[in-house]
Amino acid sequence: MRLSKTPAPSIPSKTTKPTRPAKVTMDNGPSDFFTLIQIFVDDRGGLQFTITNRLFNHRPDTRTAKIATKTNQVADVLCVRDFEGQKVEGNDQELEIKRALLHQLKQG
Repeated sequence: MRLSKTPAPSIPSKTTKPTRPAKVTMDNGPSDFFTLIQIFVDDRGGLQFTITNRLFNHRPDTRTAKIATKTNQVADVLCVRDFEGQKVEGNDQELEIKRALLHQLKQG
């Protein structure tokens, strides 16, 4: 009987192995006003909180966010500025944000 079968969970399990590694890119070219942060990662519960919390700790001001999920893969595009209203520029600042995001995304 169908009623006796347990349905598959709708939220991906933490024990599920990622199908591909997390990827984070930052680009100042497409916009005159914003830095674009693109994040590609496997979906899991609390993912958007993890991303926004990590960004909050590094202080970029997120102005817009586009989030797309296809099966278990998430693609986020965030338009950010620093708190002075400028693009997030400078290799040190960009690298620090990328490293922090990738570290947190790998942690789960």
